[in-house]
Parts: sequence; structure tokens; C-alpha cells
Amino acid sequence: MDKEESISPVVETQQSTSPEMMPSKKGGNKKPLIITLCVLGVAVLGVACFFGYKMLFGKKDPVKQTSGAIRGLKSGIKDVKKNNDEIVSIMDGNDPYEVTATIKTDFPRELGIDNFNFKVLAQSDEKKGQTKLDLTAKYGFQSIMDLSAILDKEVLYFKLNDTMSKYYKMAMDSEDLAVNVDASKLEMLGDYDVTKIIDYLADSIDSNVKSTDFAKEKAELTINQKEVKATKYTASLSEKKLKGILDGFLKKVSNDKELVKIIAEVQNVSEKDIKEAINEFVKDSSDYSNDKLFDYSIYLTSSGDALGYSVTVEGAEYLVAVKDETVSLQAVVNGVSVALEFTQESDDHFVISLNSMGMELGKIDIKSKLETITKGKEYRKTIDVVLNAPTVLKKDASMKIVLDVKKIDSVNVSGTSDAIDVENMTEAEASIFESQLERSSLYKFFNSYAGGHSTTNYGSTDFDSLLSSY
Repeated sequence: MDKEESISPVVETQQSTSPEMMPSKKGGNKKPLIITLCVLGVAVLGVACFFGYKMLFGKKDPVKQTSGAIRGLKSGIKDVKKNNDEIVSIMDGNDPYEVTATIKTDFPRELGIDNFNFKVLAQSDEKKGQTKLDLTAKYGFQSIMDLSAILDKEVLYFKLNDTMSKYYKMAMDSEDLAVNVDASKLEMLGDYDVTKIIDYLADSIDSNVKSTDFAKEKAELTINQKEVKATKYTASLSEKKLKGILDGFLKKVSNDKELVKIIAEVQNVSEKDIKEAINEFVKDSSDYSNDKLFDYSIYLTSSGDALGYSVTVEGAEYLVAVKDETVSLQAVVNGVSVALEFTQESDDHFVISLNSMGMELGKIDIKSKLETITKGKEYRKTIDVVLNAPTVLKKDASMKIVLDVKKIDSVNVSGTSDAIDVENMTEAEASIFESQLERSSLYKFFNSYAGGHSTTNYGSTDFDSLLSSY
């Protein structure tokens, strides 16, 4: 078999069956960590499949096809970063910024639902620890939300603008904010070359899977309503085989000092704990059997090009296929096939179609446009979405999304100086608050869908109970 490598999406469900092994802060069970380390690869594969980047394919060796497909995702990651540098750089910098998103729908009568108008305004200043969020929404002619919230360091301010003239405030426990603090450490990955993680997984597959593990048969795939002949190579994967692949991957991770340091920081443990957890997992093989978990298959064309990858569990096959500019996500259950397909017509134009047994049931057309308002300071992204389903709808359904991102001088925290502290409200203030809540569009909207739930009388220190009731 030839040894050329391929570039295309590949099944990575191989890691989902492994036990958890995240290290605790001190001693204890150090087996978790697998899911944390591997979920990055799973997410990357999903993103690559969705956007359908054009890929080069290698020749006939199913192992090299699989590992090469994973390596090929590195170029996709770089493309994503490059294509979004301008608009993302504003949010990645240290200056305050504002994001405004508006969504409007135009639904035909056959759907039996009213149109939505939704707007989100978010401002952030990481240096000052300030964030503001304004949410407004309408369903038909009915207002269903008009909410403002501000997080200023460790104090949360909120106001229902349609009924409240003043902000209410409550102190946030430092433990409530701890998750955000820990998650912020993930920014350390920004300076780390994440493509190395992809190579670690591909290297482990090359070392632990053999071409002789695969049986072959003639097959045919339907992609974008066209039949394509292929040869299907299938290998049965056991828990023990997956353990070997994961062991190889984790050994590579353990030897990457920079990555180990980042994982230790994010998990609030020592680098030694991370390495000990990996070593303990790699040495343990007692709980892993040779029983088949699922079949993994790769489809190759007559010229040896990779066409698709699938897993078969209990007779149901789940497949990712790529041809030209189309990524096809398929499920075949009891002989009935359903395919969700993503076709890249151009850099800013995607078509999503739903097909079954070779027939198109409907499609979604997505077009986007990026405008520069002021270079380096303000950008606008417009996305038009059109749903066409002639067997169900006489008229197309549509949605328009407009995203504005710009630098600002500061977060608008005006109006918070005379906010009412919910932990020290008088009975009169609590009564007014309850009345304002019940008259708000947000309360009425949720109340209409919650079986007529109503409020009760809340004391000045029972705000937590009030929040948990709605």
C-alpha cells in the first residue's frame, strides 16, 4: 500500500468509551483527565466537518488515511483563525469592546408561529472587571423580554426595564465567580500551538492500528444526491484497542512540558499531579476487554481517495463523507438513510440540505458578508438564512442576523449608584419588587408557558427563593 497521507475529517468517537480520569487537587483517584485532554480533538473535528473545508486525499492505506485526515485538520484551524482575525482581534485585546447582535425572522403562515425580533448588546472591560448585557425580544407584537444586567467586579446589578426604574443589586460570592476565574486560564492556550495535539493523536493511531486489522468490501455512498462507488475498509475496535490509542496519545501529552503546565493551571493542580495521573492510567490495563465496542470504517474510491468515515453500533451506521465541497453527515438505521449535508458554494455562502433515500426534503441557504466600518475598530457581519421546504411550506422562511463588533471607551454602568440591595430590602421595597416582577413582560411570558405559576409573598432576605421559583 502507498504511504501518502490524507486530509479529511475522521471519526474520533474512539475516545468516548474511556473512563474518566481528571486529577484531584491532592491524591485521591487520579483516573479522570482522558475526557478533558481528548475533547479538544473532538471539538476541532466537529468544526472542520461543519465548515466543509476542501481537503486533499491520499492513497489506499486505511491507517494512513485515518491519521492523515487528523493531521489535515491543522490547516483548517489556521484558516479559521486567519479568516476571523480582524473581528476577533477586537475581543481578544485589552481594550473595552461592544458586541451587538440582532436577529429578525420572517416565517410563513404554515409554520403557525409568529416572528421573533431579538437583540443582544454586550459590553466588556476585562481590566476593570466590568460586563454589561442588554436583552430585548419580541414575539409577534408581544414584548417578551427587556432586561439589563451589569457585573461590576463582584456585584451583580439587574433591571427589568419595562417595569423597574432602578437597578437591584446583589453581591456575588467569590466561589460563584471561581469557575469564571479558572476558565479564564484557558486563554493560555492562545499562545500554544494546538496543532501539536492533533499530531499526538495521529501518531498514536499510526503506532497502534495496523492495515491488517481491516477487512474490505465493495460499497456505494450517496453524496449531494450523487452515487459514488467505493471500497469499504472495516476494523472492529475493542476497549483494549482504544486504550492503546489513548495511551500513546497521553504519553505524547505528558512529554509536552508547555501543555502539561497549561492543563495544571486550568485544573488547579500541580504539573506532577498531571504526569502521575497519566502514568497511572497508562499502566492500568486490568479493566479493558477485547470485546468489540463498534466497527470503524473508511470508504476509499477506486483511485484510493478517502471518501468517508463511519462507526457502526448495534447495526446503525453513522458516517461523515466528504466529496468536492460537500460534507455529508449520514445515519443509516434499518436500511433507511438520512443525510444532513453542508456544501460550501463560496467563502461566504453555505447550503445545508436534508436528504433521505436520495430525495431532498429541504435546504437552508446561508450567505454572509463582512463590512469594515473603521479598520481595526469596528466591523459588521451580516448573515442571511433562508429555509426552503416546498413539500411543507408555500413560502420560504428566513432569518437575518446582524453582528456589530467595535471598540468603546468604557462599559456603561450608569444608574447603578442608587441600586437597591436585595439582601437589605424593607417589606415595602420587597412588595414593590414583587409587583414590578409580575407586571414585566418577561414574567408574563414565562408564566403563560408555566401553567399559571404565581408568586408568593417574599421577605427582604428571600431573594434566592424568588429566583429559584422562575
